Amino acid sequence: FLEHDGSDLKSSIQKVWKQIRGVDNVAPLIVTATNKGDAGVNSLNALLHGIWHHGNSLEEMKGHFGQWFSAGEPVVCLKNDYAKGLFNGLLGEIVRIEPDEGTLLAQFEGYDEPHRLDDMDLLDFQLAYAISCHRGQGSQAPVVIVPIHQSRMLDPSWLYTAITRAERQVVLIGSREVLANALAQPKAADRRMVGFTWK
Repeated sequence: FLEHDGSDLKSSIQKVWKQIRGVDNVAPLIVTATNKGDAGVNSLNALLHGIWHHGNSLEEMKGHFGQWFSAGEPVVCLKNDYAKGLFNGLLGEIVRIEPDEGTLLAQFEGYDEPHRLDDMDLLDFQLAYAISCHRGQGSQAPVVIVPIHQSRMLDPSWLYTAITRAERQVVLIGSREVLANALAQPKAADRRMVGFTWK
């Protein structure tokens, strides 16, 4: 656990991400509570794309919703595509981009050959330096970074799911007070109102 006061949390996450990446050349997966905001999926993906793209002088290809892609970057599938055999939450890595054709090749977990994704396919993919906990429920990574910042999503169930995405190491970055408050919340399942009873 790395204590952080919440100011410029994004920069601290970036520093930890770079340090871990430098140790064994394995990019940690960031599992965060929100899509928007300083420590949200969109902001962190844009930041780390910029670092990767400029640091490696790589060509990039424009996707949708302000996203850019370069070879070597992680991606995640956003919906089920039964024709391609790709499913929501499936992680992969971009093998090659072909900007003139508007396509990229991505290698996904569990497949021997990369998938070719065209411009329309890219509507259903995004960078995956950071993913939401919901998106990553079926995924794992050797190292996971979990930003601990104020969000209505934070409760014991959310934290359990985020932490168990890691195979080897978890780094929590944020406020111990926010963490304590999250752990004091009732679990999501206990807050659910249902009309079904079991005796």
